[in-house]
Amino acid sequence: MATEEGRKAELEAGFSVSDEEMKEWMSRAFEMAREALRGGEVPVGCLLVHRQEVVGEGRNEVNETKNATRHAEMVALDQLLDWCRHGNLDVRGVCERTVLYVTVEPCVIVCVLVLDPPDVPLVVYGCSNERFGGCGSVLDLSSAELPDTGTTFRSAPGHRSQEAVEMLKTFYKQENPNAYLCVRTCVCVCVYLCVCVPVCACTCVCVYLCVCVPVCVCTCVHTCVCVYLCAYLCVCVPVCVYLCVRTCVCVYLCTYLCVCGPRCTRSGSLPGRT
Repeated sequence: MATEEGRKAELEAGFSVSDEEMKEWMSRAFEMAREALRGGEVPVGCLLVHRQEVVGEGRNEVNETKNATRHAEMVALDQLLDWCRHGNLDVRGVCERTVLYVTVEPCVIVCVLVLDPPDVPLVVYGCSNERFGGCGSVLDLSSAELPDTGTTFRSAPGHRSQEAVEMLKTFYKQENPNAYLCVRTCVCVCVYLCVCVPVCACTCVCVYLCVCVPVCVCTCVHTCVCVYLCAYLCVCVPVCVYLCVRTCVCVYLCTYLCVCGPRCTRSGSLPGRT
């Protein structure tokens, strides 16, 4: 562990860039920032320079890609990783001799993801990031006093900082190209929730009460009437006919036995007497 720390300290002590180099590469970074501004992005430009060669460059592409992680530093880092992969080079060894030039102080998340794991030793930036800066404005991740934050790195702030601030002001004053889409989406959602849903609900209730319920009631009544008629015709009428026939037969038999029978008997006994 001591050997590793000594190696890093030696690299930092022997690694430096001149003011002329800083001006040259920061000019390139500001060109990237202006390109981002023309494209409707937050005007941040970034370069990763290894041994006087640009191995990664980027500008904000958040609005263009609809991806909140496509900050300038992340775009540049992806290019550096591709460059190392194609050249079969060790990423850490390359980054130890690489300088990050960026127009705005990197945020805390970018410092953790871009600077610490690859061990970039020096960050040169323009204006400070008072809300999210990770190089001293909000949190100084380059400080050796913070535990478990990875390798320390040096910062060189303030290069053309006023120019970087003016570009940010210009961006935030202009109209957001995605504003219309957001407003339109909100209006559509509100209309759907406040108009379409109640209208559909009322329509469904009215149709149910005015059509479905009467139809169901009519169908039930019709079914009951049919069942009643069928029961009446198939059960009650035959039973009534049977009872009537039976009653008639009984009446007839009773009449015959009680009236006709005795008369016939008496009539039959008279002829043999004087």
